[in-house]
Amino acid sequence: MTIDVGVDLTATTFDAGPTIGALLLGTLGSFVLWGIATGQVYMYFSRFPRDGIALKWLVSVVWLFELVHAICSGHVTYTYTVTNYGNPRSLLGKMPATLAFSVTLGSIITALVQGFFCFRIWTLAPNCFFKLVSIVVWISAFAYLIGSFADTALSIQAENIPAFIAQYNWLLLAPTVLNLFNDNVITMSLVTILLMTRRQGFGRTTVLVDKLIKWTLETGMVTSIFSCLNLAFYQQEPHNFVWVAMQLIKARLFANCLLASLNSRESFRIMDEGTHHLSTQRSRAYSR
Repeated sequence: MTIDVGVDLTATTFDAGPTIGALLLGTLGSFVLWGIATGQVYMYFSRFPRDGIALKWLVSVVWLFELVHAICSGHVTYTYTVTNYGNPRSLLGKMPATLAFSVTLGSIITALVQGFFCFRIWTLAPNCFFKLVSIVVWISAFAYLIGSFADTALSIQAENIPAFIAQYNWLLLAPTVLNLFNDNVITMSLVTILLMTRRQGFGRTTVLVDKLIKWTLETGMVTSIFSCLNLAFYQQEPHNFVWVAMQLIKARLFANCLLASLNSRESFRIMDEGTHHLSTQRSRAYSR
């Protein structure tokens, strides 16, 4: 069976940019985001010591998976850039197990974060429709996780990456589409719920809800954009490592969105108190 790798691997013409170069940049970017996530974890445990044990466990587990994910991505990069230095044909060999394992770790992180935001939708749901949305996304996230596990198991057994893509292209594509679906549904649902809350609120509540809507859109757009880019690069250039680099960074973005969401509660509380103080001052001024 002949596999089209989409790149010339002869020593004199090999272009490392879209393969090893993309992998290196993705790994470095993911390391930076892991450092940011670690700082956010420290901030979380410092600011919210009274949070429930379940939430603390969620943060700890996500950070631990992030750490192992960083180690795996570092090992993959080391394998291709150092161990196989000057040997571009290693890209046609059996993929490092840590590359396949990083897919599972990233999927677990993503599913945990999306599950957390689904729980928020369930808690805030003003009617049965949004509770149903939560259930649908939970099921979709579970299917995404199962698909990612299958990807990992089959890719470890595959002869090489091109052979795996040629045989299981649909299995790589399906979890990516599910992930994008989940991300967009969660963002739209949270924004819709906040808009419904805004219509029932007063001046003080409206200002706070506007900030929450803006924050939800910004964080949701970041992960959605990366999911779209990951899907686009995989569809257009499946035989290079640009989409792999996007995968490495995407897992970090989901973890950082979770941690930013938890840590931002302090900022929103301070803003709410400031808005309340300003409203009180205005009321007193008008009553004079």
